[in-house]
Amino acid sequence: MGVVVLAAGIGVGTLLNRTDYVTAQLLGQLGPSRVAAYQLQAALRDQETAVRGYVIAADRQFLVPYEDGR
Repeated sequence: MGVVVLAAGIGVGTLLNRTDYVTAQLLGQLGPSRVAAYQLQAALRDQETAVRGYVIAADRQFLVPYEDGR
């Protein structure tokens, strides 16, 4: 009985170690993608704001963030 419990404990420990390793790999790969997605979202928001400001004020100065976002 003790051998079975010991084997199960080793198996669970091995699986937990593997899970931690795979999780760390995925987070390492997804991190840069998340940053790029946030930057893209910010650029799109700046472009929308620029166009809205230009339409309201008819001032080309408002288009600077739009041009920067391109």
